[in-house]
Amino acid sequence: MNGLQKFYIGLWIVFGLTIAGLGVSGNLTMLALTVLGFVSFGIIFMGMICVLPTTVTHSAPSPVAVERVSSVRVTLRRFVNAWSHPVAVEVNRPRLH
Repeated sequence: MNGLQKFYIGLWIVFGLTIAGLGVSGNLTMLALTVLGFVSFGIIFMGMICVLPTTVTHSAPSPVAVERVSSVRVTLRRFVNAWSHPVAVEVNRPRLH
């Protein structure tokens, strides 16, 4: 489980404890139920937006590590290629004739 899922489950637990506390104390009126209905709609919508995409998607499989033989020639070639090729986009000067 990732952090969003734990937060989402914790939010529902707090919501349920709030309803239980209001019910035991006798303060669970129709106005409180209406407000709690809007809050539950918000929690459900948050679950659809945040938690559902992380639950139904999966990451790509990790690539298999390939051992490469490193020699002086390969190291020298990498060094020359790193310093000889431009990193940025090459812009040619316009010919105005």
